[in-house]
Amino acid sequence: MNCTHLPHRTANRPARTAINRPSGPTTAAARCAMPLIIVLAALVLVVMTGCQANTNPEFGRLDPALPYTRIMINDDELARALVFDEPIVLRDEEGFITQVEVTVRAAAIEALKVDYRPRFKSASGTTLQPESSWRTKLMEKRVPEKIVMRPTGRNAMDYEILFRWAR
Repeated sequence: MNCTHLPHRTANRPARTAINRPSGPTTAAARCAMPLIIVLAALVLVVMTGCQANTNPEFGRLDPALPYTRIMINDDELARALVFDEPIVLRDEEGFITQVEVTVRAAAIEALKVDYRPRFKSASGTTLQPESSWRTKLMEKRVPEKIVMRPTGRNAMDYEILFRWAR
């Protein structure tokens, strides 16, 4: 019998060695378990990285329980990009507004160009004339800017500040 196709046998060496043995799992269950283990490991890795809490502080946002209803912004994106301190209202002896100061900051990652306009109202709620024109403000990122507004008339009892993207 010619056995040239069989591996060479020596006295101390079996016919099947580690060199020609199949590597890896040999049963169907073992072959299916390996990809499942890899998929589960990848899933655990994704879940673990997604569950890390954001530890960055939230700087100067308005308290949602105390909104400044006199500051009006016509765009949701702009509303998220601006952060306000509480307005300071100065009044004369008779209670009329002489000046309104508000500190605003661009919370965005870039500078913003916005228009703003104060609107002063009388005790009855009517808008005082002449109404102020829109003013443009370039706001550097994360730098507080103080905006000072004065009514054109003498009998201002209330105010609103309108903000929009610059045109």
